[in-house]
Amino acid sequence: MNLVKNFLDQNTFIQLKNIIFSENFPWTYNDFCTDPPAPQISQFTHVFFWDNVARETYPILKPLIDKINPKSIGKIKSNLNLRTSEIIETGEHQDTPDERFTSAVFFLNDNDGYCRIGNNKFESKENSIVFLKSNTFHTGSTCTNKSRRIVINFVYID
Repeated sequence: MNLVKNFLDQNTFIQLKNIIFSENFPWTYNDFCTDPPAPQISQFTHVFFWDNVARETYPILKPLIDKINPKSIGKIKSNLNLRTSEIIETGEHQDTPDERFTSAVFFLNDNDGYCRIGNNKFESKENSIVFLKSNTFHTGSTCTNKSRRIVINFVYID
């Protein structure tokens, strides 16, 4: 596990955040975050890259992708969790059991939510990114002090 703060330069980060936080950014509603038996918390997602297909919004991630510099991309998607009255973890999971893959969680806004990997909690601090092996169990959470918590998840081969 590795946390990097101020991952993108401030101007690039603000441009990316403004696009994703805009009212015109396309989100898809999902009834759940992870498969049962996790708590059934709904969320909104946006897929940038999946099944070897780059979606129309993929180019806005170029600065992030260039900095991560993957050999191969498995999946890139963003999660939007709405505020809850108390913090709720969204469900421990592996992004893939395939040990060749690395995952990264890029935080787009400051809030009291987090990414928990084992006993380590990585707070949602904008423009920070945490790297982990994709077969490592981890969970996200909702937040209580902002209207939404947004992250971008990457699954890739170094």
